[in-house]
Amino acid sequence: MKSNKKTLQVACALLVDKGKVLLAQRDESRFNAGLWEFPGGKLEDGETGKQAIKRELEEELNLTDLEYHYYCTVFHEYPTFNLEMDAFIADVDPKDVLLKEHTAARWMLFKDVWGLPLAPADVTVAQVILESVI
Repeated sequence: MKSNKKTLQVACALLVDKGKVLLAQRDESRFNAGLWEFPGGKLEDGETGKQAIKRELEEELNLTDLEYHYYCTVFHEYPTFNLEMDAFIADVDPKDVLLKEHTAARWMLFKDVWGLPLAPADVTVAQVILESVI
């Protein structure tokens, strides 16, 4: 059965350094407030996932000139909309990360991301990651 709900297209980044990945806590004023996520955001009209992630991470984390590689696409159904999220991976130096929109950030081993309350769609990305490394 086809859903009549709107599908929101977003992109996220798996920012990695020495076997750890960056997770960021969403600001209290945003959807999924207080939950942890792989940073990213909505695609603007005509944007590809890669273009969106470059723009979003410059806006949110002050990151420029990173080389993003496609990792996977996940789907998540929220009560009022569907979400399609392209995940990209990039190596980053932690000292280059400057939080502009998130409450906090943590560098964690992939296997430890379950220790944080993740946004629902990010749980799906984390499952894909764990399945690929096990």
